[in-house]
Amino acid sequence: MEDAQDDVTAASDRQEWIRRVGEAVETVAGPDLAAQLAELWSGFGPNPLTRVTVYGPYDSGKTSLIKRLLHEDRIEPPEWLTVSARRETFTAEQVTAADLEYVDTPGMAGGNTQHDDAADDALNLTDVLLLVLPPQLMTTGTEHLRAVATGALFGPAGAALFPAGA
Repeated sequence: MEDAQDDVTAASDRQEWIRRVGEAVETVAGPDLAAQLAELWSGFGPNPLTRVTVYGPYDSGKTSLIKRLLHEDRIEPPEWLTVSARRETFTAEQVTAADLEYVDTPGMAGGNTQHDDAADDALNLTDVLLLVLPPQLMTTGTEHLRAVATGALFGPAGAALFPAGA
């Protein structure tokens, strides 16, 4: 019974915190921007699945890896999850296996800004980053990959996003 009460208290505290943050944002940024941010915030709702974003350069084997992982779990891959000699992944798409949600991203550093942006955007809601980087592609987009791995892509320049040793 105490556990249920603790859950209710935690949910109430969380709602109060969200309300106070919303008020502060509205005070600083105004009601229009606060409403836009509140809508974006709703995308961060609780998700029982662990979101694994498979990220890396174009033609590094991201989709092939996901297909193999699905095969290991005896899950039929969706039709959109295709491997060929040409570009097939243009947006970030997800597929569920057990309690994991794999996100297949377009290749970054392949000369297409829209693909780079879609791949980077997929990182915003990820729980686990799986970087696919075969040896022959070790020189592709190294500065960008370093920014992803260190967290610099997500925060202000020079800021430490991850704790020391992460």
